[in-house]
Amino acid sequence: MNSKIVAYKFMSSEHVNGFMTKGILKLATAHELRKLEDEVGRRGDENELRQVWDAEGTHHLDKTHPVVTGLAGSLPPGPAPKVILQAGKNTVVNFTWDAFLYCASIEHTPELAARMKAEFDADTCVKISDFAEFVRLISLHPELASNLRRAAVAQVQYVPSKRARKFEGLNPFEKEAGDYSWQKEIRGVFEMTPTPKVSKLIAVPSVVHLLRRET
Repeated sequence: MNSKIVAYKFMSSEHVNGFMTKGILKLATAHELRKLEDEVGRRGDENELRQVWDAEGTHHLDKTHPVVTGLAGSLPPGPAPKVILQAGKNTVVNFTWDAFLYCASIEHTPELAARMKAEFDADTCVKISDFAEFVRLISLHPELASNLRRAAVAQVQYVPSKRARKFEGLNPFEKEAGDYSWQKEIRGVFEMTPTPKVSKLIAVPSVVHLLRRET
């Protein structure tokens, strides 16, 4: 049985040649995507890699608690701290973390292509024949490999809200529905130490054999 995950990367035509011949690609950061607008006015997502916790009550946060393990990439070396959070009624804790992201779609339809072009100036589509292998090859790049904690691939699940009464850890494959669910997103997440704040442009020639231009 073929278990390969096919994905579609919508992009501006000016970047297609470099992508398909040299594997030149941009890894975004959650930090940047949380900005609603960047210097050229593109859309972002203020809830990217964010979890909002209604933390009423007393919570003992030792090294096994999801709050601590989820933030491990931001902590200094050494034993994880022991923390007690005393939260009163209506206390809300807002967590964010950062990682490199590479996002694509699991569908290629005329409707999706038209909206990608209208909203992101992405007028061209490249088929990635094996997205998990694509992400694995990126993770081997020398600018990532030495500081990489984990690379993972999954389809994004769209939820009604990022606000939860029980904190079960930060889920990088979860986004709020509504403005984003039409994208049918799949993503690769590259957790780094230290956590990245700025996007990275790299060339990964080994991915070229997985690429085929669709439009």
